[in-house]
Amino acid sequence: MTGYRLDAVCQFMHKLKVLMASIGGTLITVVHADEEGAEDTEQDAFVKSVLASAELVLQAEALGSGLSRDIHGQLSILHGPQYVPRSTGTVAQALHYKILDNNAEFFAKGISQV
Repeated sequence: MTGYRLDAVCQFMHKLKVLMASIGGTLITVVHADEEGAEDTEQDAFVKSVLASAELVLQAEALGSGLSRDIHGQLSILHGPQYVPRSTGTVAQALHYKILDNNAEFFAKGISQV
C-alpha cells in the first residue's frame, strides 16, 4: 500500500474525519478501486474501510454500452453507509459526462449535449 500499516492509516483517516466534523468541514478522499489491485488484500481492505465511512460515494466509470463520441462516461452519486438524510437531501443519481480541454460537462442520462 503506502509503507504504513493498514490499521494506522485507517486510524489516521478516522481522526481526520472527527477533526473535520468538529469544525463543520467535510473530508473528501479519492480512492482508486479498480480491478487491477484485486489481488492486494490490504488495498482491498483499505477501500472497503473508506467506503464504509462514506456519506456519499461518487463513482466514475466507462459507459456500459461501449464507446461514444459525445459521452465519455457516467458519474454515479450514491448514498454511502453513513448517509444521514437532511431536509435538502441529495438524491442518488447518475449523470453522463464529457471531458473537455479544461473541464468536464455533466448532463442527465439520455440528454447528450453535442
